[in-house]
Amino acid sequence: MILTSPLDAYFHATNAHDTNALVACFDADATVFDEGEEQTFQGIEAIREWAETLNKQYQLSVEVLGMEEAGNRTLVTASVSGDFEGSPLQFKYYFTLKGDKISKLEIQP
Repeated sequence: MILTSPLDAYFHATNAHDTNALVACFDADATVFDEGEEQTFQGIEAIREWAETLNKQYQLSVEVLGMEEAGNRTLVTASVSGDFEGSPLQFKYYFTLKGDKISKLEIQP
């Protein structure tokens, strides 16, 4: 399975726990809605803080299981493991792209 460049970079950065590389995947005005955190993060600095918190708390590792186009979004299904109860769990990542950057990401269990 071949992910588009920003999505491949996003998951690579997530697994490497590289916040700078992860943030570089996003458009300056991007939003992330993390259903598990029950919050929306708007803009690069908020996304940076969100990613750093996840790295410190959970040490996530993500294995992509599938990908499909869903309208103007790309749905990536992944197995996520880390330092949390019930690990590993399956999550759905809904990406909206703006050029070669992620403009919106919604993460749902």
